[in-house]
Amino acid sequence: MTRGTEPARVGDLAGSEYVLLTTFTADGRPKPTPVWAAPDGDALVVVSDAEAWKVRRARRTPGVTLAACTARGTPTGAEVRGVVTVVGDEHLPRVRAALVRTYGWKFRLFGLVQRVRRERLVGLVVRDVPDPA
Repeated sequence: MTRGTEPARVGDLAGSEYVLLTTFTADGRPKPTPVWAAPDGDALVVVSDAEAWKVRRARRTPGVTLAACTARGTPTGAEVRGVVTVVGDEHLPRVRAALVRTYGWKFRLFGLVQRVRRERLVGLVVRDVPDPA
């Protein structure tokens, strides 16, 4: 298959400064949010406040879409379908390390603000939708 006809993969978004993460409500309405995302193996990882609505929706409905976007959430590329897993404290150091590698001092400053605000953080790990067997 040539590159032009291959479906886009989650990993193709690894070079985007911002990624539009769209989670879905129980009745199927899309809720897009621009986020920082970093590559970690075959996945993209995001960190968020555990009580954020995107995390609640991800726990209930793990199907998401991703697209490269601007800081304000205007899509700049095609959508990619993915599956999100919410991970807790045991995986958070790995998620943070991936984000520090990608964003450096900007993510460190973001982390400082979250600590001051005493937010409980979780990681979101987004992988490609598995191929049907």
